[in-house]
Amino acid sequence: MDLQTAKGIAMAMEDETALLVPPEDVADQTHMKSSFLLGCTDETYQWSGRTILTFSGEVDTQGIVDRIAAAWKVKEGVTVEEDDTTGDDAQVDMRVATGGFYNAAIWNSGTKVYITSFSPCFELEGGTKPGMKY
Repeated sequence: MDLQTAKGIAMAMEDETALLVPPEDVADQTHMKSSFLLGCTDETYQWSGRTILTFSGEVDTQGIVDRIAAAWKVKEGVTVEEDDTTGDDAQVDMRVATGGFYNAAIWNSGTKVYITSFSPCFELEGGTKPGMKY
């Protein structure tokens, strides 16, 4: 797998997760399209991205996390772990057996959901250096 393929997988999973939030609850969506590479194992790396959805008003934060968790639980090869919630904050972790880790967390007193991705591991191709943004 190369950088562009891994990044594409991660961004697609962010987009898919963002679509699980009812559109009437979303006032704004920000998608981080470039970031630094993270070390994975041995001489492999992973790309990490983030999509932030700002809610248009008060929402059922636990309901949104439950919806995301339920959608990911039916995917083959995915392990889903919901964290304990406190107040308006809730989150769910999704780990893909073929590589990749994703998290959806509601922060800022229930005003935003942060969807964070860590791509499957990949090897760097010629001219690509870990300290650069991609």
